Amino acid sequence: MPFYLLLCAPPQAIAQIQNFNTVCNAPQTPNNCNVTTNHNVTYANTTGAAPTTLSIQTTITSNATGQNSALIRNTDTTSPLTITINQGVSLQSTTVTYILSAQRNTTTTVNNSGTMQRVVQSFGNLTFTNQAGANTNRIAHAIGTASITNDGTFGSIDNQAAGIISNLTNTGTGTITTLQTRAGTTITNASNSGTITTLPNAGTITTLNNNNGTITTFSSSGSIGTLTNTGNNARINTLNTSGTITTLNNTATMTTTNNTGTITQVQNSGTMTTLTNNGRRIELITNTGTISNGTTGVSGLLNAAGTIQNGNYNFRGSGTIGTLTNSGTISSRFINGTGGVITTLTNEQNGNFSNTNQNVQGNINFGQIQNLTNNGTWAVLANGGSSSGSGRITNLTNNGTWTTFLNEDIAQNVNTVTTLTNNGTFATINNQGAKSRITTLNNQTSGTITTLNNGTGAVITTL
Repeated sequence: MPFYLLLCAPPQAIAQIQNFNTVCNAPQTPNNCNVTTNHNVTYANTTGAAPTTLSIQTTITSNATGQNSALIRNTDTTSPLTITINQGVSLQSTTVTYILSAQRNTTTTVNNSGTMQRVVQSFGNLTFTNQAGANTNRIAHAIGTASITNDGTFGSIDNQAAGIISNLTNTGTGTITTLQTRAGTTITNASNSGTITTLPNAGTITTLNNNNGTITTFSSSGSIGTLTNTGNNARINTLNTSGTITTLNNTATMTTTNNTGTITQVQNSGTMTTLTNNGRRIELITNTGTISNGTTGVSGLLNAAGTIQNGNYNFRGSGTIGTLTNSGTISSRFINGTGGVITTLTNEQNGNFSNTNQNVQGNINFGQIQNLTNNGTWAVLANGGSSSGSGRITNLTNNGTWTTFLNEDIAQNVNTVTTLTNNGTFATINNQGAKSRITTLNNQTSGTITTLNNGTGAVITTL
């Protein structure tokens, strides 16, 4: 299976076979080519019975033209091709379409320590290593299976047309400007310890582990099995998901998470600045770390669908959280928006809802909470409807310490607490306004309520 070296121009000369000895340097065999001199040819690997190696040891500039022109072309569907680009070497062109073009059912291994300008196109099976200091402009992978390791710099990795990337590793020295997974494609396992600037996912990512890496913007309209953000230096600045995430596990730092899709489970033992559920479903949130926001008037933990503005309590939509369990700290405002549903909200013994703001920028329920249990410390919660709906809490149980609970009619709708049971300590309970209702208030033997205010027009049915 020799290398056939094809003239790039004029077009009619493409089929002309060059003398192998004129472009390959010793030691060379029919299946091994060492390139030490720049030749204006296409290195074409055709079908043969033995593996072939192409070692490029000098900079090559291609003048090939045409829609599918290539500096290196692999059409061998029988045996593998291995390409090595030495450090300091550049494969470059202002006219060629592809630096490397590998057709369907081929097997290509690339070890790049230099620079590959233009596009690497693979329709076959590809193993690609971009070494530290190396630079690859773009990989466009489709149909076959690829494994990619990056210690250097990638402009973009584009997974297209049923392509599968079985393993993608971006190490601590690695930088990827854009990692894109298109609809119908899959990344089975991805690991990032370096930097990924933009990660748009419309396909399937089975596992992504951001281990001490940085992802600036991660947008997913596809499917993610497990997304883990871990390590002292790990950071995801923005995560926007309109698709599905089965498990989101954060032990590091996530600045903004915006869900308009479905997240089955969120596990946070690190720091999440903003978690917003806009109109879809989060099954389970477990917080043993910190959900916080140091920016005045900006949302902290939000279960609200629609536009959220500073000082605006009219939240529209129907966000759903199945279970929210906090044994860490939620220090920014907690808002369950109009139409929002939380099935079970539990503040565990070591949990702390610490926001003391008592207006619409504090902790407030505009929607429905079915079961709310406090075993830890809670500063303020207001149950108050908006112009679009009523605040409703079915069962509220306090076994811990609660500073202020407000059941108040902010707008024209009736706000209700069906059953309020206190086994702990309440400093203040205010039931105020003509549309505020507490059906049953049980203060147990172990419970203490320092101040209970039932305002004009407000109703406590059973005390």
